[in-house]
Amino acid sequence: IAVSQWIRRGFGLEDWSTTPFGRWFGGVWQIRKWGDERGTPFDASTHESKSGEIFLMSRTGSFSDPSRTTRAGHCGLVLADIGDQVVTIEGNTKNAVRSLTRKKSSIESFVRWEG
Repeated sequence: IAVSQWIRRGFGLEDWSTTPFGRWFGGVWQIRKWGDERGTPFDASTHESKSGEIFLMSRTGSFSDPSRTTRAGHCGLVLADIGDQVVTIEGNTKNAVRSLTRKKSSIESFVRWEG
């Protein structure tokens, strides 16, 4: 939810249909599916990420709240790529918005949402 809100607010958009996703996304699985449909996910182990890309990872090790759904994951925005790690901004991390440094080996993939 945080990533969708940040993108919408960053563009100053009122209508969700005008976001790059074309609608509101409240789950990591929606971002993963959207990226897969457009061929925009990148393997975290080989990708040099760009600021603003979305990282996707399992909830395990994410510091995110537990979930009852098997589709649950965790995501956030990349602020900077620093080699084998990325600096991120994330919501729902220990019940707060935080900037963290994550090893790319803990990340499943990156999704580029902009053109």
